[in-house]
Amino acid sequence: EQHFQQAREVVDRFGLQTAERLNELPGTEQVREQLLSETLGYYRHFVNRARNNPQLRDELAEAHFKSGVLAARLGHRERAEASYRQAEQILSELCTQHVGDNDLQFRLSLVHNSLGLLHAAGGNAATSKEAYQRAIELGEQLVATDASAEHLNQLAETRANYGMLLNRLGDAAGATAALDLAATTLEPLVNSQQAEPRHVRNLAICFNNLS
Repeated sequence: EQHFQQAREVVDRFGLQTAERLNELPGTEQVREQLLSETLGYYRHFVNRARNNPQLRDELAEAHFKSGVLAARLGHRERAEASYRQAEQILSELCTQHVGDNDLQFRLSLVHNSLGLLHAAGGNAATSKEAYQRAIELGEQLVATDASAEHLNQLAETRANYGMLLNRLGDAAGATAALDLAATTLEPLVNSQQAEPRHVRNLAICFNNLS
C-alpha cells in the first residue's frame, strides 16, 4: 500500500503539477495534453492492478478521482463521470465504515463538486445541481467539526459554483444567496493568519459575481 501511495505521489508531482504549470505558458497545449494523457494511462493501470485488493481501496478511490479529473481536462466527459462515480461509491462505503474520518468525507465532497462542474459544463443542470447540493451538505457537516482553511475554502468554492449555476438557470435570488454564503465563508479566512492567495482570489471572484 505504501509503495502504491509513493508511486501515485510521484505521478501527481510530475504529471498533474507539471501540467498545471504548463497551462500558464502559451504554446504548450500539445505537450500538456500529451502529459495529461500519459498520466491518465498510469492511473488506469493502477486501477486495474488495485481493483481486487481490499487493502488498497483508499488508494483506488483516489486513482479513480484523479482519472476523472484528467479525463475531464482532456474533454472525455463520459469517462470522467464513470471514474468519478467509481470514486464516489468507494468513498461512500469507506465513510460508512470509518464514521468521523474527516479526510474521507472531504474527498467525497470533492468528488461531488467535480461531478457538479462536469455536468454544468455538459448542460445537465439538474444533475449538476444535485451534485453541488450533496457537496455542500458534506462540506457543512465537515466544517462543523473541523473548520480548517482547506475545508472552509472548498465549501466556499462549491457554494460559489452552485451560485453561478443558479444564475445561469435564472434563479437570481438563489444565486445571490449562495454567493453571499460563499463570501461569508471566505472573509474570516482571508482576514486570518491562514490566508493564502487562492483564498483572496476566490473571495474576489465571489464579489465580482455578486456585482
